[in-house]
Amino acid sequence: MKKAIGILSSVSMGMALFLGYLAGTSAQAAAVAPPLQGTRAARNQPAKGDPVRGSEIFYLKCNMCHSKTAAFGPLLDDLYKRSKLVSGKPVNDETVTDKIMNEGGEKMPAFRYTLSPADLADLLSYLREGKCCPDPDNPPPNPRYRAP
Repeated sequence: MKKAIGILSSVSMGMALFLGYLAGTSAQAAAVAPPLQGTRAARNQPAKGDPVRGSEIFYLKCNMCHSKTAAFGPLLDDLYKRSKLVSGKPVNDETVTDKIMNEGGEKMPAFRYTLSPADLADLLSYLREGKCCPDPDNPPPNPRYRAP
């Protein structure tokens, strides 16, 4: 009985210390974190991304349908020089993002669960450059590939 009470006391003390630690770190984070700020204009600015990384993402996620050799999906060369998407919507970061992340389409998956905000910024940066689509005989390197 004494052993059970001792174990229960130890567990209770451990939980109390852990909860106290969590409360302390939350308070510290709140004190250190600056409030979110930004104007509507700043939020609507295109996110800067890395077009080189965007080309890798395009090759791994989009190229099979949106390349010169693909059987379906519109070719995305010079996408941002066009006035409208296939859907009829104007070509801008907002509509392209919505198409990639949310809408998808009959044959296109939506990527909202597979692309991070950084991935999306890099992909948009690549598409904005107008240098889309990788040469099938000279694809971009896969940065995650490790030779055996």
